[in-house]
Amino acid sequence: MAALGERLHEAVCAQPGETMSVLGPALGKSRRELNRPMTALKRSGRVRSVGQRHQTRYYPSVVRSPVSAS
Repeated sequence: MAALGERLHEAVCAQPGETMSVLGPALGKSRRELNRPMTALKRSGRVRSVGQRHQTRYYPSVVRSPVSAS
């Protein structure tokens, strides 16, 4: 599942704002097969989602480095 999660993250980064209906066929997987890897990516903070149900779109999360207090 980790390898599929990495492939899914790469697909989201390559096509930000797409739905599972677009990402699934690009990876050769069904939307249902991608549900668990996407949940893991969202929980880890690597992907964020906007919308609900079949209109949900996925974006890579922006990770900002902490600002030094120098």
